[in-house]
Amino acid sequence: MSSSAVQVRFAVEFATFLVAIAGAALVALRPALIGASSRVRVILPVGFVLIAVAAFLHGSLVVGSSADGIVATVRFAGIVLVALSTIRWDTEPAFRSILLGGLLLMAVAEVVGLAGSDMAASWIRAGGTLCVAVVLFTPSRRSIPARVVTSAAATLLLVVLAVSVALSAVIANNVRDEALRRVQARAATERDQVDAATRLAIRSANLLATAEANARAALVTDLSVNPRPSDVIFQDLSQLAGNLFSTGPLAYLTDRSFVVATFPQLASTTATQLSGSAPVREALQANDARSAPEVLGRQALAVGVAPVRPVTAP
Repeated sequence: MSSSAVQVRFAVEFATFLVAIAGAALVALRPALIGASSRVRVILPVGFVLIAVAAFLHGSLVVGSSADGIVATVRFAGIVLVALSTIRWDTEPAFRSILLGGLLLMAVAEVVGLAGSDMAASWIRAGGTLCVAVVLFTPSRRSIPARVVTSAAATLLLVVLAVSVALSAVIANNVRDEALRRVQARAATERDQVDAATRLAIRSANLLATAEANARAALVTDLSVNPRPSDVIFQDLSQLAGNLFSTGPLAYLTDRSFVVATFPQLASTTATQLSGSAPVREALQANDARSAPEVLGRQALAVGVAPVRPVTAP
């Protein structure tokens, strides 16, 4: 879930929590203001409290997504109790219609949230909360204590939302900047490691090419004319493997990209891929050493290529 989605979710659920608590308090202290009969003065506060509990659990992230079904059940129970309580309300029909519309939006928001659209559910729930708040705030203006309570709740809502949104934005920016710094540092480290491995690979290739040119001049010339696998070259590679700067696989290719020997033995597909790699082609064209990182098979390797120039007798 993105940081903006979390902020919207918290803001809507906090507003829902305050509205539900205000509704429960209003029914308990001044039930006559909203026309609540004596029969619903117990059921109605319980419904508002259940809605408040669900809003607290969902908005504060106290429970994870695995408990969304439980939270939805609690909220549905509160919505049903409040809706049933309106049957005995002695108030204007318009207020009852607005309240039922708000409860319907809350129920729809739960269904949308369970379907996976949390952002859409938050905005739908905000509409439902606004409808309930209008129904509770309008009658409270006829009582000074109720007006003080609703004004205090509205002020608290604005202050908490402003502070929480500002802090969450700062925290989100800090987390994003720190993650970016870590990625940049890791990229720089990996780049330096690749550069170092590439330099070692080309030094090893030059050393191996010099050794073969001095020790196997006749064989090198013969392999260039008649490309074929060579056990002699294979033995040389196995003996020199422990004395080079790099520790990767070794390969000897002719000037026609024929794979004479590899150590350790490479799969035929990997050897073919190596013979056609960019550093091999560039080394053959320029007749000079080349190196580059390559992916061979499932391995990422720093490939170093150096031409073997046989030493001819004077």
